Amino acid sequence: MFLAWEEPMKTRSAFFLFLITPFLTTEYSASQAEFWESANGPRGGEVYSLAVSTSGYDAEPAYSSDAPPLSDSILSFFPLHTGDFWQYVVYDSNNFCPSGDPFYSTLEVIGDTLMSNGHTYKIVGSWYLRVDTASANVYRFDDPFGDCLIDSLRADVGSSFTSCGGIPTECTSVDTITVLGTTTTTKQFWQYFVFGAGYTLARGFGKTQVINNVDGGVCPPYLEVHDLVYARIDSVEYGTLVDVMEDGGLPPASFVLEQNYPNPFNPSTTIQYAVPKISHIALKIYDVLGREVATLADQVKSPGKYASKWDASGKPSGIYFYRLRAGDLVETKKLVVLQ
Repeated sequence: MFLAWEEPMKTRSAFFLFLITPFLTTEYSASQAEFWESANGPRGGEVYSLAVSTSGYDAEPAYSSDAPPLSDSILSFFPLHTGDFWQYVVYDSNNFCPSGDPFYSTLEVIGDTLMSNGHTYKIVGSWYLRVDTASANVYRFDDPFGDCLIDSLRADVGSSFTSCGGIPTECTSVDTITVLGTTTTTKQFWQYFVFGAGYTLARGFGKTQVINNVDGGVCPPYLEVHDLVYARIDSVEYGTLVDVMEDGGLPPASFVLEQNYPNPFNPSTTIQYAVPKISHIALKIYDVLGREVATLADQVKSPGKYASKWDASGKPSGIYFYRLRAGDLVETKKLVVLQ
Protein backbone atom coordinates (compact mmCIF):
# COMPACT_ATOMS: atom_id res chain seq x y z
CA MET A 1 0.00 0.00 0.00
CA PHE A 2 1.18 3.53 -0.69
CA LEU A 3 1.92 5.50 2.46
CA ALA A 4 0.97 8.76 0.82
CA TRP A 5 -0.20 10.09 -2.50
CA GLU A 6 -0.40 13.58 -3.81
CA GLU A 7 -1.43 15.15 -7.08
CA PRO A 8 -3.40 18.16 -8.35
CA MET A 9 -7.11 17.98 -7.64
CA LYS A 10 -7.86 17.90 -11.37
CA THR A 11 -6.68 14.27 -11.46
CA ARG A 12 -7.43 13.27 -7.89
CA SER A 13 -8.24 9.58 -7.61
CA ALA A 14 -11.55 8.91 -5.94
CA PHE A 15 -10.37 6.27 -3.47
CA PHE A 16 -13.06 7.33 -0.99
CA LEU A 17 -15.61 5.72 -3.29
CA PHE A 18 -14.46 2.33 -2.04
CA LEU A 19 -13.85 3.01 1.64
CA ILE A 20 -15.87 5.04 4.15
CA THR A 21 -14.90 4.64 7.81
CA PRO A 22 -16.59 7.16 10.11
CA PHE A 23 -17.89 6.33 13.61
CA LEU A 24 -19.78 3.04 13.54
CA THR A 25 -22.80 1.86 15.46
CA THR A 26 -24.19 -1.65 15.84
CA GLU A 27 -27.77 -0.68 15.15
CA TYR A 28 -29.72 1.53 12.81
CA SER A 29 -31.87 3.53 15.23
CA ALA A 30 -34.99 5.63 14.78
CA SER A 31 -33.03 8.82 15.47
CA GLN A 32 -30.55 7.92 12.72
CA ALA A 33 -33.45 7.23 10.37
CA GLU A 34 -34.94 10.65 11.08
CA PHE A 35 -31.60 12.33 10.38
CA TRP A 36 -31.12 10.45 7.11
CA GLU A 37 -34.66 11.00 5.87
CA SER A 38 -34.52 14.72 6.70
CA ALA A 39 -31.56 14.99 4.32
CA ASN A 40 -32.54 12.44 1.67
CA GLY A 41 -36.27 11.81 1.86
CA PRO A 42 -38.01 8.58 2.91
CA ARG A 43 -36.13 5.32 2.55
CA GLY A 44 -39.25 3.64 1.25
CA GLY A 45 -39.61 1.22 4.15
CA GLU A 46 -40.07 1.04 7.90
CA VAL A 47 -37.18 1.73 10.27
CA TYR A 48 -35.67 -1.44 11.60
CA SER A 49 -32.48 -2.68 13.23
CA LEU A 50 -29.57 -4.16 11.31
CA ALA A 51 -27.32 -5.88 13.80
CA VAL A 52 -23.58 -5.87 13.06
CA SER A 53 -22.28 -9.37 13.66
CA THR A 54 -19.05 -9.32 11.69
CA SER A 55 -16.32 -6.93 10.66
CA GLY A 56 -16.89 -7.64 6.97
CA TYR A 57 -13.75 -9.77 6.55
CA ASP A 58 -14.53 -12.95 4.63
CA ALA A 59 -18.23 -12.32 5.27
CA GLU A 60 -20.90 -13.65 2.92
CA PRO A 61 -23.85 -11.33 2.21
CA ALA A 62 -27.46 -12.41 2.50
CA TYR A 63 -29.62 -12.30 -0.61
CA SER A 64 -32.97 -13.84 -1.40
CA SER A 65 -33.25 -17.45 -2.51
CA ASP A 66 -34.96 -16.40 -5.75
CA ALA A 67 -32.06 -14.18 -6.88
CA PRO A 68 -31.35 -14.58 -10.60
CA PRO A 69 -28.60 -16.97 -11.69
CA LEU A 70 -25.13 -15.49 -11.73
CA SER A 71 -24.32 -14.01 -15.13
CA ASP A 72 -22.06 -11.49 -16.81
CA SER A 73 -24.85 -8.92 -16.51
CA ILE A 74 -24.68 -9.20 -12.71
CA LEU A 75 -20.89 -8.89 -12.69
CA SER A 76 -21.16 -5.80 -14.90
CA PHE A 77 -22.55 -3.83 -11.95
CA PHE A 78 -18.89 -3.50 -10.92
CA PRO A 79 -16.71 -3.42 -14.08
CA LEU A 80 -12.98 -3.77 -13.44
CA HIS A 81 -11.21 -3.93 -16.80
CA THR A 82 -7.70 -2.58 -16.94
CA GLY A 83 -8.04 0.92 -18.39
CA ASP A 84 -11.56 1.53 -17.06
CA PHE A 85 -11.87 5.18 -16.04
CA TRP A 86 -14.50 7.27 -14.25
CA GLN A 87 -14.84 11.01 -13.70
CA TYR A 88 -17.16 12.46 -11.03
CA VAL A 89 -18.29 15.97 -10.21
CA VAL A 90 -18.17 16.53 -6.44
CA TYR A 91 -20.35 19.04 -4.63
CA ASP A 92 -21.84 19.48 -1.17
CA SER A 93 -25.03 20.66 0.51
CA ASN A 94 -23.32 22.60 3.30
CA ASN A 95 -25.36 25.79 3.53
CA PHE A 96 -23.75 26.93 6.77
CA CYS A 97 -20.07 26.61 5.88
CA PRO A 98 -19.87 26.13 2.10
CA SER A 99 -16.63 24.49 1.03
CA GLY A 100 -16.44 26.10 -2.40
CA ASP A 101 -17.31 25.38 -6.01
CA PRO A 102 -17.78 21.83 -7.32
CA PHE A 103 -14.64 20.04 -8.44
CA TYR A 104 -13.86 16.84 -10.33
CA SER A 105 -12.31 13.60 -9.18
CA THR A 106 -11.17 10.60 -11.22
CA LEU A 107 -10.74 6.88 -10.71
CA GLU A 108 -8.85 4.43 -12.96
CA VAL A 109 -8.06 0.71 -13.08
CA ILE A 110 -4.34 0.68 -13.81
CA GLY A 111 -3.48 -3.05 -13.82
CA ASP A 112 -3.60 -6.25 -11.81
CA THR A 113 -1.43 -8.10 -9.31
CA LEU A 114 -1.28 -11.44 -7.49
CA MET A 115 -1.52 -11.05 -3.70
CA SER A 116 -0.27 -13.27 -0.88
CA ASN A 117 -3.64 -15.01 -0.44
CA GLY A 118 -3.43 -16.41 -3.98
CA HIS A 119 -6.09 -14.14 -5.53
CA THR A 120 -5.51 -11.71 -8.38
CA TYR A 121 -6.68 -8.16 -7.75
CA LYS A 122 -7.15 -5.12 -9.95
CA ILE A 123 -5.10 -2.10 -8.93
CA VAL A 124 -7.45 0.85 -8.49
CA GLY A 125 -5.35 3.74 -7.25
CA SER A 126 -3.79 2.43 -4.04
CA TRP A 127 -6.52 -0.18 -3.49
CA TYR A 128 -6.54 -3.82 -4.61
CA LEU A 129 -10.02 -4.98 -5.66
CA ARG A 130 -11.51 -8.16 -7.09
CA VAL A 131 -14.95 -9.47 -8.04
CA ASP A 132 -15.51 -13.09 -7.05
CA THR A 133 -17.20 -14.61 -10.10
CA ALA A 134 -18.82 -17.42 -8.09
CA SER A 135 -20.60 -15.29 -5.47
CA ALA A 136 -20.56 -11.86 -7.16
CA ASN A 137 -19.06 -10.43 -4.00
CA VAL A 138 -16.61 -7.55 -4.36
CA TYR A 139 -13.55 -7.66 -2.10
CA ARG A 140 -10.72 -5.33 -1.19
CA PHE A 141 -7.39 -6.80 -0.10
CA ASP A 142 -6.44 -5.57 3.39
CA ASP A 143 -3.03 -6.69 4.58
CA PRO A 144 -2.69 -8.72 6.80
CA PHE A 145 -6.36 -9.74 7.00
CA GLY A 146 -6.93 -10.60 3.36
CA ASP A 147 -10.34 -10.25 1.69
CA CYS A 148 -12.63 -7.53 3.03
CA LEU A 149 -16.17 -7.45 1.63
CA ILE A 150 -17.20 -4.12 0.08
CA ASP A 151 -20.15 -5.05 -2.15
CA SER A 152 -22.65 -7.77 -3.03
CA LEU A 153 -23.70 -7.54 -6.67
CA ARG A 154 -26.44 -10.17 -6.22
CA ALA A 155 -28.14 -8.13 -3.51
CA ASP A 156 -31.79 -7.39 -4.25
CA VAL A 157 -34.32 -5.15 -2.52
CA GLY A 158 -34.34 -5.75 1.23
CA SER A 159 -31.22 -7.91 1.40
CA SER A 160 -28.27 -6.69 3.45
CA PHE A 161 -24.65 -7.46 4.20
CA THR A 162 -21.89 -6.21 6.46
CA SER A 163 -19.04 -4.51 4.64
CA CYS A 164 -15.52 -3.53 5.71
CA GLY A 165 -15.33 -2.01 9.18
CA GLY A 166 -18.62 -3.58 10.29
CA ILE A 167 -20.83 -1.28 8.19
CA PRO A 168 -24.38 -2.67 7.68
CA THR A 169 -25.39 -2.09 4.07
CA GLU A 170 -28.83 -2.65 2.53
CA CYS A 171 -30.10 -2.69 -1.05
CA THR A 172 -33.16 -0.42 -0.91
CA SER A 173 -34.27 -0.17 -4.54
CA VAL A 174 -33.75 -1.48 -8.07
CA ASP A 175 -34.68 0.86 -10.91
CA THR A 176 -34.32 1.41 -14.64
CA ILE A 177 -32.83 4.82 -15.48
CA THR A 178 -30.71 6.53 -18.12
CA VAL A 179 -27.01 6.87 -17.29
CA LEU A 180 -24.86 8.99 -19.63
CA GLY A 181 -27.30 8.38 -22.48
CA THR A 182 -27.70 4.64 -21.86
CA THR A 183 -30.79 3.00 -20.33
CA THR A 184 -29.70 0.52 -17.67
CA THR A 185 -30.58 -1.07 -14.32
CA THR A 186 -29.44 0.50 -11.07
CA LYS A 187 -29.28 -0.69 -7.47
CA GLN A 188 -29.33 1.78 -4.61
CA PHE A 189 -27.65 0.99 -1.29
CA TRP A 190 -27.77 2.71 2.10
CA GLN A 191 -24.98 2.26 4.63
CA TYR A 192 -26.25 2.64 8.19
CA PHE A 193 -24.06 4.14 10.89
CA VAL A 194 -24.13 7.34 12.95
CA PHE A 195 -24.25 9.55 9.86
CA GLY A 196 -25.67 7.61 6.92
CA ALA A 197 -24.13 7.22 3.50
CA GLY A 198 -25.27 5.66 0.27
CA TYR A 199 -24.31 4.81 -3.27
CA THR A 200 -25.78 3.62 -6.56
CA LEU A 201 -24.46 0.85 -8.83
CA ALA A 202 -25.46 0.79 -12.49
CA ARG A 203 -25.16 -2.23 -14.76
CA GLY A 204 -22.33 -1.58 -17.19
CA PHE A 205 -21.01 1.44 -15.29
CA GLY A 206 -20.27 0.63 -11.65
CA LYS A 207 -20.77 3.43 -9.12
CA THR A 208 -22.72 6.31 -10.63
CA GLN A 209 -23.37 8.20 -7.41
CA VAL A 210 -21.88 8.21 -3.92
CA ILE A 211 -23.28 10.22 -1.01
CA ASN A 212 -20.98 10.78 1.97
CA ASN A 213 -22.13 12.41 5.18
CA VAL A 214 -19.24 14.67 6.16
CA ASP A 215 -18.35 15.74 9.69
CA GLY A 216 -18.36 19.51 9.30
CA GLY A 217 -16.15 20.12 12.34
CA VAL A 218 -17.44 23.42 13.75
CA CYS A 219 -20.22 23.27 11.15
CA PRO A 220 -23.19 20.87 11.07
CA PRO A 221 -22.70 17.59 9.18
CA TYR A 222 -23.45 17.89 5.48
CA LEU A 223 -23.84 15.72 2.41
CA GLU A 224 -21.01 15.41 -0.14
CA VAL A 225 -22.26 14.03 -3.44
CA HIS A 226 -20.18 12.42 -6.21
CA ASP A 227 -22.05 12.19 -9.54
CA LEU A 228 -20.68 10.33 -12.57
CA VAL A 229 -20.15 12.60 -15.61
CA TYR A 230 -17.89 10.41 -17.78
CA ALA A 231 -16.92 6.75 -17.99
CA ARG A 232 -14.66 4.63 -20.17
CA ILE A 233 -15.65 0.99 -19.70
CA ASP A 234 -13.86 -1.76 -21.65
CA SER A 235 -12.65 0.92 -24.12
CA VAL A 236 -16.18 2.30 -24.74
CA GLU A 237 -16.70 5.95 -23.77
CA TYR A 238 -19.86 7.43 -22.21
CA GLY A 239 -20.56 11.07 -21.46
CA THR A 240 -18.07 13.90 -21.91
CA LEU A 241 -14.71 14.05 -20.18
CA VAL A 242 -14.30 17.45 -18.50
CA ASP A 243 -10.97 19.16 -19.13
CA VAL A 244 -10.53 20.53 -15.63
CA MET A 245 -7.77 22.90 -16.77
CA GLU A 246 -10.47 24.74 -18.73
CA ASP A 247 -13.00 24.61 -15.93
CA GLY A 248 -12.65 28.04 -14.39
CA GLY A 249 -8.93 28.42 -15.08
CA LEU A 250 -8.27 30.73 -12.11
CA PRO A 251 -5.86 29.85 -9.29
CA PRO A 252 -7.15 29.77 -5.69
CA ALA A 253 -7.45 33.20 -4.09
CA SER A 254 -5.56 32.23 -0.92
CA PHE A 255 -3.83 29.41 0.93
CA VAL A 256 -6.42 26.99 2.31
CA LEU A 257 -5.99 23.90 4.51
CA GLU A 258 -9.13 21.79 4.65
CA GLN A 259 -10.23 19.45 7.42
CA ASN A 260 -9.17 15.90 6.58
CA TYR A 261 -11.80 13.37 5.48
CA PRO A 262 -12.79 10.95 6.78
CA ASN A 263 -12.13 11.88 10.39
CA PRO A 264 -11.86 9.80 12.57
CA PHE A 265 -10.43 7.22 10.17
CA ASN A 266 -8.85 3.80 9.77
CA PRO A 267 -6.44 3.36 8.12
CA SER A 268 -6.26 6.28 5.66
CA THR A 269 -7.52 9.84 5.28
CA THR A 270 -7.26 12.62 2.68
CA ILE A 271 -6.05 16.17 3.32
CA GLN A 272 -6.88 18.85 0.76
CA TYR A 273 -5.19 22.24 0.44
CA ALA A 274 -5.05 25.12 -2.01
CA VAL A 275 -2.00 27.07 -3.21
CA PRO A 276 -2.59 30.55 -4.78
CA LYS A 277 0.98 31.14 -6.03
CA ILE A 278 4.23 29.27 -6.61
CA SER A 279 5.39 28.37 -3.10
CA HIS A 280 7.43 25.87 -1.13
CA ILE A 281 4.90 23.65 0.63
CA ALA A 282 5.53 21.45 3.66
CA LEU A 283 2.69 19.24 4.93
CA LYS A 284 3.61 17.05 7.90
CA ILE A 285 1.94 14.88 10.54
CA TYR A 286 2.80 15.12 14.25
CA ASP A 287 1.80 13.15 17.34
CA VAL A 288 0.54 14.75 20.56
CA LEU A 289 4.15 15.07 21.81
CA GLY A 290 5.08 17.13 18.77
CA ARG A 291 7.13 14.38 17.13
CA GLU A 292 7.01 14.24 13.34
CA VAL A 293 5.53 10.94 12.17
CA ALA A 294 5.02 11.54 8.42
CA THR A 295 5.85 13.99 5.63
CA LEU A 296 3.19 14.23 2.93
CA ALA A 297 4.67 17.14 0.96
CA ASP A 298 7.94 19.07 1.03
CA GLN A 299 8.49 20.73 -2.32
CA VAL A 300 7.68 23.73 -4.52
CA LYS A 301 4.09 23.71 -5.81
CA SER A 302 2.42 25.60 -8.62
CA PRO A 303 -0.94 27.34 -8.02
CA GLY A 304 -3.76 24.85 -7.72
CA LYS A 305 -5.73 22.51 -5.48
CA TYR A 306 -3.99 19.45 -4.08
CA ALA A 307 -4.84 16.37 -2.02
CA SER A 308 -2.52 14.23 0.09
CA LYS A 309 -3.41 10.84 1.51
CA TRP A 310 -2.00 9.62 4.83
CA ASP A 311 -2.05 5.89 5.53
CA ALA A 312 -1.80 5.47 9.31
CA SER A 313 -1.44 1.67 9.21
CA GLY A 314 0.75 0.64 12.12
CA LYS A 315 0.19 3.87 14.02
CA PRO A 316 -1.50 3.71 17.44
CA SER A 317 -4.99 5.10 17.87
CA GLY A 318 -5.20 8.65 19.13
CA ILE A 319 -5.02 12.31 18.26
CA TYR A 320 -2.54 13.60 15.69
CA PHE A 321 -1.98 16.99 14.09
CA TYR A 322 -1.22 17.97 10.51
CA ARG A 323 0.56 21.23 9.73
CA LEU A 324 0.83 23.13 6.47
CA ARG A 325 3.74 25.56 6.02
CA ALA A 326 3.53 27.73 2.91
CA GLY A 327 5.54 30.94 2.82
CA ASP A 328 4.51 32.91 5.92
CA LEU A 329 1.46 30.72 6.48
CA VAL A 330 1.50 28.06 9.21
CA GLU A 331 -1.79 26.29 9.88
CA THR A 332 -2.45 23.23 12.03
CA LYS A 333 -5.51 20.98 12.29
CA LYS A 334 -6.36 17.90 14.35
CA LEU A 335 -7.14 14.39 13.11
CA VAL A 336 -8.04 11.18 14.91
CA VAL A 337 -6.84 7.63 14.17
CA LEU A 338 -9.14 4.76 15.20
CA GLN A 339 -7.40 1.39 14.80
